[in-house]
Amino acid sequence: MNARSRRKIPGIAVVASLAVLLTGCQAIFTYTPLTALQRSPASLPAAQRLEYAQNALASGDKTAMAAALLAIQDDPSSAAQYTAAQLGIEVSGVPQLLLAAVDGTVNFASGATSITDFLAQNPAVQPDYLIAAANRVAALSTTDPAALQPMDYVYGALGLALDAAKQPDGTFNFAAIVPTDPKPVAAQAFINAAIATLSPTDPTQAFLSAFGGFV
Repeated sequence: MNARSRRKIPGIAVVASLAVLLTGCQAIFTYTPLTALQRSPASLPAAQRLEYAQNALASGDKTAMAAALLAIQDDPSSAAQYTAAQLGIEVSGVPQLLLAAVDGTVNFASGATSITDFLAQNPAVQPDYLIAAANRVAALSTTDPAALQPMDYVYGALGLALDAAKQPDGTFNFAAIVPTDPKPVAAQAFINAAIATLSPTDPTQAFLSAFGGFV
């Protein structure tokens, strides 16, 4: 058995624990600031763009969130970058992917077929948004770690791992990851740093420790 085939795979108990976390942390959007979302965010000053983006995030309207993300993605402040990461996570549909891993629909260990088929059947799940969000989370873990919550580390780890697993044809194949390539190295460094911030009894840490075996 080679090193690649010996990679650890998150057990069902660990992923199930993550599902509980995901359910608890998933935002419940009850505020819909329709008036605030009428104006094009690109024309607003930076502070108002951030307010617009936060309103869009609270609204649960993915069209508004995508527009807000486009408007603030280049704003350099920590608050803007964190909000951009949260918008990207929501627009990506990643919770659906994680829950598919829990029920066995997606098997990260099965090469390109499982996750690629799932994405083809679920076009609302857009991993490129998560990958961009994960890179923002990784940057914030260095520049403003106090801004991050445990689930941010989970999303960041998954996004960076997906980035490492992405193939030139657009498929995702964890079995094809070369651990010494720059992206897997960056993903593993982020995962290790995230683990160090969490209690050993936190199920988020268990997920990250297991998921680190992919990269």
